[in-house]
Amino acid sequence: MAIVALALGVLGLVSCALLGAAAIPCANQAMREIQRTGERGRELAMAGLVLGSLGLTLWVVLLSVMAVLFPW
Repeated sequence: MAIVALALGVLGLVSCALLGAAAIPCANQAMREIQRTGERGRELAMAGLVLGSLGLTLWVVLLSVMAVLFPW
């Protein structure tokens, strides 16, 4: 699940799309699973969480800028 979160985070950052939003719950689930089972991959899940949050933030900023520059 941590690898899925990382992949979604990277894709969300590169495409500036809503894939970043999907990375956040995947990363949270991966972090809980890693904490419960003691498996490895915490860094991947954390990277997915950070990249997903960053991609989602960039998407919101882009929409806000476009709304200001190009009013309906």
